[in-house]
Amino acid sequence: MSADTDGRRPVVIAAVPTLFADDGSVDLHRNAQLYRSISDSGVDALFVAGTTGEFPALDDRERVDLVRAALDVAPASRVIAHVGAASSRQAVRLTEQIRAAGAQRLAAITPYFLPAGRQSLNDYYARVCDAADGAGVYAYIYPDLTNTTVRPDQLAQLARLPGLVGAKVSMGGTAPIAAYAAAIPPGFELLSGSDAELAPVVRAGGHGVVSGVSSAVPEPFLALAAAVASHDSGAEREAQLRADEAAATIGPSIVLLKLALGLRALPTGTSRMALDVPHHEARNRLERLINGLQPPAVA
Repeated sequence: MSADTDGRRPVVIAAVPTLFADDGSVDLHRNAQLYRSISDSGVDALFVAGTTGEFPALDDRERVDLVRAALDVAPASRVIAHVGAASSRQAVRLTEQIRAAGAQRLAAITPYFLPAGRQSLNDYYARVCDAADGAGVYAYIYPDLTNTTVRPDQLAQLARLPGLVGAKVSMGGTAPIAAYAAAIPPGFELLSGSDAELAPVVRAGGHGVVSGVSSAVPEPFLALAAAVASHDSGAEREAQLRADEAAATIGPSIVLLKLALGLRALPTGTSRMALDVPHHEARNRLERLINGLQPPAVA
């Protein structure tokens, strides 16, 4: 049942970036500071070492260390640790290590680069769920990045695996959410990666969003979630405009997200992946957006 129909606030989970020092190393101290600040902002959970966290550029030890840093500052119930990999062998190894670190909620992107077949996809998630040893696992579906497509009937089959509790879907629009929602069993949590589409996602049968933009600008997304839950159409319209502005200004750009953190006096750092510096006008739009917000509480 969606949050729009039962009065519960839709969830807003922050997909957190990974902060690197100038020499390219992971800055665990600044990452921990950032995790604490984001957790204190009111978001429901931190999504650690995912796409926004530049996970393809992290080695296994760095991914485990980042999850440990998140667990040091937030309850395990509010940390979703990404363990996905191109192979089930690596994903299982990461799952075992991150589970041993105390993580209780995990997410695993589908195998990527080469498209995974139906049986291999089922085997992949069965092995991850087995290694999770009771922790809840979310399937992470991102076909544009992974080349692996998961049809609604496939997700319904995966949802029967013991331990698979939900899916995070990075696909534009609400049509995929509606199709998945019609196929999955009751109680299976469906999250979208489309930040500003929180309201239509919920009305299509989803339960909330995993939002990279909310790492730096959580206010409009939390306000939008609250307005949807309370059926306050006026508040929803206002929050939607602000969420649209934030998503359009920062978008999927990890570089702009980290610039936004710095403009809000939050911990920030460089990136490790091959990302271009945004043009001048994009930086100006970002400054105007941030200047219109109240300073966040810095932990």
